[in-house]
Amino acid sequence: MINLLRGMLACGLILVLAGVARSGELIVDQKNARADDKNPGTLELPFKTIQAALDKAQPGDTVQVRGGVYHESVKFKHSGTNDAGVILERDFDLNAIRWITLEAYKDEHVALDGSVAIPAGKWELVKGCKNTYSAPFPLTEPWGPTMVREGDIIIKKVLDPKSVDRPVPVMPGDGPADKGCYYDYKQARLFVNMAGRVPGKDGEVR
Repeated sequence: MINLLRGMLACGLILVLAGVARSGELIVDQKNARADDKNPGTLELPFKTIQAALDKAQPGDTVQVRGGVYHESVKFKHSGTNDAGVILERDFDLNAIRWITLEAYKDEHVALDGSVAIPAGKWELVKGCKNTYSAPFPLTEPWGPTMVREGDIIIKKVLDPKSVDRPVPVMPGDGPADKGCYYDYKQARLFVNMAGRVPGKDGEVR
């Protein structure tokens, strides 16, 4: 959701505005057996991912997403257009503004989850440790992983208790009670202590 919001601000787009004319509708339905990102984006032949639909969307188009949880981080690559002059004018023509709209299909429940599951085969027990594992996690955004979860449970970042002015993340301890995570920017690796549980085997880490 963070990436989606940043994309909207960067492109100056507005999501879901009632009464605006739509020149084309593109359908996303990952549950459809015929869904494919090479499809035209119809109900019968929908896109599988939201990003594929947004890549194709042009000013005036509406991307409608069928219900489900979509595990992707999306960005708007195209912008809408405003042919009505300065938008602050009192008598501007709202229908002349050709938004790119992203909305749920017929109010179906849609969740956008930009998290990435780390496969079990990527995790390695840290040398000299019994409970701390690490896995490569190259960044796609400069600010790094904002949240690490085991299923629906958040694995909190370990902070140095001595840091007063600004919390400083540190490696978790290796004890069975030292549950926590740490991201090493130099190594581009995520370190996790799941209190004796093995990441990827005993619980999926995102």
